[in-house]
Amino acid sequence: MLKLIKRFKTTTLLVLLPFMLSSCFEVSEEYYFENDGSGTATFTIDLSQSMAMLNLMKSMDTTGNTNQVDSLFENQDALESLSQIDGIYNIKNLSDTSAGIISYSYSFKNIEALNKSLASKGSNSALGFGGSQEGSVNRFVKNGKTITRTLYVPKSQDDPTEEEAMSEAFFDDATWKVTYHFSNKVKKASGATTTLDKDKKTVVSATKFLDFSKGRSNLNCTIKLK
Repeated sequence: MLKLIKRFKTTTLLVLLPFMLSSCFEVSEEYYFENDGSGTATFTIDLSQSMAMLNLMKSMDTTGNTNQVDSLFENQDALESLSQIDGIYNIKNLSDTSAGIISYSYSFKNIEALNKSLASKGSNSALGFGGSQEGSVNRFVKNGKTITRTLYVPKSQDDPTEEEAMSEAFFDDATWKVTYHFSNKVKKASGATTTLDKDKKTVVSATKFLDFSKGRSNLNCTIKLK
């Protein structure tokens, strides 16, 4: 989406600015882990509060290619990539275009299969955070009752252009949230953006989308089960 917004001229961004300031979205990942490392994963990008702005962007596209906004809701690459991975099954497309929801889920046999799914070509493609992004790390490691998640992108070294700085207003309130559910209780959960829920079986890592995308924060965490 960031690449899409950057394509618009400064004058267009000035018109869009009031919509940007009142729009937001959330990227969410949700995992359910069994004791043997198998489980299910769901990925969702909630653009429901930004549909008015996206529709206006579509009508003002200076390239004449209005399919750029529509393509945000395409999950086909992700679903096809996942279907080719051994240990990934029960793949479901949960998207609702009219509601502004991009979402899919799947089951994984083990941590190895999960890591392959996160590195697949279509993973999170709508936001440009697929497994192929240079310098990014997105993986799990399971060692006994300890699960470690490493999720970050390299820190941005370049100063934003005028258009980029204006487009970032859209992302100011956006968040990236990861929720982990376990059958057993959690003994300890650590990470700069990580908290352990009161039920002791749910761990949440969350940060601002813009901080994450610029490498100013990460979603790394270590979870030790009882």
